[in-house]
Amino acid sequence: MQFCILGAALTIKNDQVKVAIYDTKWYDLPVEEQKMLAIVLHKSQNSVEMTIGGLALLNMETFVQILKMIYSYFAMLLQLME
Repeated sequence: MQFCILGAALTIKNDQVKVAIYDTKWYDLPVEEQKMLAIVLHKSQNSVEMTIGGLALLNMETFVQILKMIYSYFAMLLQLME
């Protein structure tokens, strides 16, 4: 669960960085800094995300799906034991 929370926090922070860059008064900056800010904004569009072996994103939705799957397997085993 800790890794899923960390993955969700990373995704949220990536979104916050994009919004913070976009909300700056870039039009008041010198042209050189405007170009640098445009590059940073472009690079921030490809955000870093934590994955499980490259198969699935590591976030709270994945954690809930894993818990549901564990519960269904457990319920199936209980049915087989009866």
